[in-house]
Amino acid sequence: MAARLKVSAGPLLIIALSVIAMVVFHRGIVLRDARFEHIAAPWQFLTRHLQIWDDTRGPGVPLQYFSPVMASIQSFFAWLGFPVWLIGRLTLSIYLSVAGIGAWYLWRRIWPERSGWALLAGLLYAFNPYSVEAIMPSGLFLPVALLPWLIAFTYDGVRSATNGDLRRTLKFAAASALAVFSVGMLNTASLLFVLVPVALFGILLIFEGSATWRGLLKFGVPSAILTALVSAPMLMVLALSSPAVSRNLGTTELPETVAKTSSSFESWRGLGKWLTYFGWGRGAETPSAATYLTNPVVIVATFVALALAVIALGWHRTPLRRTWGFLLAGSVLVMIGAHSPAQSPIGDAFHWAFESVAGAAAFRTTYKGGPIAILAVAILATCGTMASLTWISNNVTNRNVRRVFTVAAAIVVLGSFVLSVSPFVQGTRIGDRLSVAAIPNYWQEAFTWFESVPETDRVLVLPASSQTNYQWASVNDTLFDAYMHPMVLTASTIPSTTGELADATVAFDRLITDYQIDPEAVTPILKWLGVRWVLVQNDIDVFATGIPIDPLSELRVAPGLSLAAQFGRDVNGYSMVDVFAVDSPTPDASYSSGPPLIVSGGPDSLYPLAANGLLDGRPTTFLPDLSQGEAASLIDQGAPVVVTDGSRRVASAVAGGSRIATSPLMTVDEKSIRPVLVLDPRDTSTQTVAEFGDATRMYANRSGYGVDSWSIDTTAASAFDRDPATSWWVGNVFARAEDSVVSVDLKTPTFVDRVVVNQAGFDTALITGAEVEAIGVDGGTSVTPIVFEGTIGLAPLGVEAKSLKVRITEVNGVGGKFGFQEIEVFGQDGPLDLTQWIRVPTDVERLGTMMTPAFAFARSESEAQSTFLRREFAVPASSAYRFTASISVPKSIDEATLDRSCRDWFTMDGVGSTARIISFDSQTRMAKLEGCDAIRLNGGTHRVVAVGTPTASFSAFGFSPVDDVAPNLVAPVDSQRVSASKHQVSIPAEAGWLSMLLPAHPGWSMNAQSRTADFLLMNGEMGWAVAQGDAVTATVTFRPQAMYRIAMVIGALSVLLCIVILFWRRREPA
Repeated sequence: MAARLKVSAGPLLIIALSVIAMVVFHRGIVLRDARFEHIAAPWQFLTRHLQIWDDTRGPGVPLQYFSPVMASIQSFFAWLGFPVWLIGRLTLSIYLSVAGIGAWYLWRRIWPERSGWALLAGLLYAFNPYSVEAIMPSGLFLPVALLPWLIAFTYDGVRSATNGDLRRTLKFAAASALAVFSVGMLNTASLLFVLVPVALFGILLIFEGSATWRGLLKFGVPSAILTALVSAPMLMVLALSSPAVSRNLGTTELPETVAKTSSSFESWRGLGKWLTYFGWGRGAETPSAATYLTNPVVIVATFVALALAVIALGWHRTPLRRTWGFLLAGSVLVMIGAHSPAQSPIGDAFHWAFESVAGAAAFRTTYKGGPIAILAVAILATCGTMASLTWISNNVTNRNVRRVFTVAAAIVVLGSFVLSVSPFVQGTRIGDRLSVAAIPNYWQEAFTWFESVPETDRVLVLPASSQTNYQWASVNDTLFDAYMHPMVLTASTIPSTTGELADATVAFDRLITDYQIDPEAVTPILKWLGVRWVLVQNDIDVFATGIPIDPLSELRVAPGLSLAAQFGRDVNGYSMVDVFAVDSPTPDASYSSGPPLIVSGGPDSLYPLAANGLLDGRPTTFLPDLSQGEAASLIDQGAPVVVTDGSRRVASAVAGGSRIATSPLMTVDEKSIRPVLVLDPRDTSTQTVAEFGDATRMYANRSGYGVDSWSIDTTAASAFDRDPATSWWVGNVFARAEDSVVSVDLKTPTFVDRVVVNQAGFDTALITGAEVEAIGVDGGTSVTPIVFEGTIGLAPLGVEAKSLKVRITEVNGVGGKFGFQEIEVFGQDGPLDLTQWIRVPTDVERLGTMMTPAFAFARSESEAQSTFLRREFAVPASSAYRFTASISVPKSIDEATLDRSCRDWFTMDGVGSTARIISFDSQTRMAKLEGCDAIRLNGGTHRVVAVGTPTASFSAFGFSPVDDVAPNLVAPVDSQRVSASKHQVSIPAEAGWLSMLLPAHPGWSMNAQSRTADFLLMNGEMGWAVAQGDAVTATVTFRPQAMYRIAMVIGALSVLLCIVILFWRRREPA
């Protein structure tokens, strides 16, 4: 008994320290990049494993996480009644305990004669700078915790196989498979970064003389087979979720961003993770990490373990020292990754792989390759400590001096250990300074209110934020996956729905949150999205998220939207949570008598469609989704066609609060390191693009780094549009304005005589110094200062240039905005034409001249302040059109003073055309315009300018054919959700088009019995063209569910088999 207690003392101490570090010192809810739902609603997370189509967190998406072991443990904690913050902390404690005990166990396997030193190895692996910065309750750290166990099982398994011990070989193979199963699929890249060095370890044992190739195969084959069997459901989840994950890769951190801080200096001490370091001019990303970067004593302390590891590599008694040395060096090279590709061939190789190899970007965070280095350091540093003490014992003869040296060595080792993990006890790493242990009561009341709402109802949450900062706290995730009863639809970097529905949600959230839109367009868009309720978070932290105060005023005046409930009040009496109900929402299934509306554009076309009155309940389908035959067939059956200025060629990236930010509109040939999220990125005829008369591209760069430079404030075109209402500017609140640049690439090398700038007027903030850099054909540059007289500046150039850069070099030191209202570039024959035209998609040309499309345009994000809306579009054949528009009228304008006479509201190909106000809504402050006469547009390209005024700005405008479209009847049909992967719907006898509120995925199929039904994507969701026949009840099923059930059975049986093998004991003869 005493011996067992002595052996268990080490693991018990590791557990105690883990619990103290995670629980005692911290009370925050959760830390950055976590799945809050996993700890706040673990039972829900566990039961979700039963269906591979997940419609519990949103309208529906293939299951994205698989971790039944951790979900079971967290569910047990919840069953015991533990609060959310404690479940999160205990989860972290488990990770650290498993990691430390694993290293303790590994040491005892590879050097059983010195088992007393196992505790030090365990402590060094569990508590170190790497674990301080990498630990997360979302499961990213779980593979790190399991690594020493996998190494130990491989060590024993290969050696047992080499010695011909089949029972022990299978035992350790089963243990390895169970370890992988316990990790699950919370982050595939993290798991693979761990499995690769495990395989290398097995190979290196051969070169150490501890195993043979035959033994490695005899262990590796059963281990791989058992691992594949227990992982069968995980592999299915990975296969189905990978498209969404791949799509997410481009919008999140870039490989060069991740590798920016992973220098060799940082990687050797277990650091280099990009989220550790300083950014945005506001201090360290992780506050407690600053001590690793600024405190000299702590910096030195982080190298002590590495120094001891180097000593161990030179000590002949160190077990497997060549193996550990190789794994340490190789792991550090991986951690460095793509750092400084221009200076390092290894960095260049990583950079090439991330750019050129499909799927390689999933492994862009090479910091995840560090666990084997940390394990090697833990083992070697323990050996190095032993070697140092042995040297002292053998070489220092004086007893007192030897004692001093021994105590000093112990103090250095233990002191450096404590200093290296000091952020664990500072609280700022684990508990964000905004985190609290409880959610406000008004949110609990809101979630309780929604429990009475049918679980199939869709709730749109605005404003969206994946890592929400509230005025009261931050959960670094969303509350709704855990607590909301009905389906939640929200814009997210990892959406809870598929394809076009997700993109449309992001586009609408961005429009209504960041820009002013026509209130009359709100409800039609909500109906297209299938939304029945809108929840508005009014308690979001404005400064942390960048979301403006009261961003959703359109909801309060939108027709067809009514306030249903309010929860909580601030000190001024304003509601903290608003809930709006959509009148006459879209039913779960609808049947249309006519074909859907064909839209040339994309999911961001909803606003121009709705603002022009074209989202009238008729289903829509996007032209890029249709083959030539499908489009022709729909047109033959009477499908109307509309060309929009959607499918905008803009790059996307994650910005503050994990919201999606977009670049300014790009030209046809303009490239971006960020993805262009349109339906067909390769075919620019399907996209809305920017065009300039004498330029190929213009762009702006804010001083410093960040996607903030993509805001409308820095849209370069605003400085060249000859519109006094717009300007290009930057602020100096978070970053300096100096060195901010607006650039123009000219179509051909052009003689530039001079550049004239007019400063934007922002109170007392003035630019006191600026310059123009001209880049010639040969790449040579010349810099000319801009001389200001008041706000007007002149730079006489007199050079031939292919590019120009106008740079701010000095400001007057006042806090505020600095920029240019207008920049004019003069050549030999006068000013260059640098005005931006927005060219809409031209893919209707493939439909021929037998159809007459409508055209629907709307004010875009980059035109928020513009007086003029400029569009270039193509008409297939000569046709008569009627002009219609919506304009926003300020509250200061009296309705009685509105000019309702015919006047020039737009120009067509440079010729003024008249329209008049035909109606005005005093609640929405929107006026409707209609052309005074029909206009005939000949086949070919046309340019239209909607000309606003200081008292009336265009929200939307368009041209509709004079000939009316045949009416279309849309009626609801009965439908039932049998399960997440099975639905039933009633189909009437008549031929028609069935659309369902079921996110599109190729895994769905419909059995309509005797009826013929051809799939057709409608409203971004599942739809079918159904032939005439008997009225039937059709069944819609998600086909992968059947295979997933088989995989679950295989996985469960394999887990049981591994458990049996693990506890299999040879029967001793009597």
